[in-house]
Amino acid sequence: MVGRVARGSLLAGCLLLLGVSLSAQQPQKSPVLPPINPAVARLDQTISGLDGLGLAIAFHPGIDILVAGC
Repeated sequence: MVGRVARGSLLAGCLLLLGVSLSAQQPQKSPVLPPINPAVARLDQTISGLDGLGLAIAFHPGIDILVAGC
């Protein structure tokens, strides 16, 4: 009976130590994005047919998809 209690306590202690060590790790850094220079920004294409102001517009030329938020 004492052996089971000791084994259970040891297992609980190991799990607690593992949990603390995993939560203490540093999060991975995201890749550094290149800086954006607004002075060289240019319009590639004009989009018409929106019912209102286009507040958020994104286009991916590789898969020909346009997403507009009005």
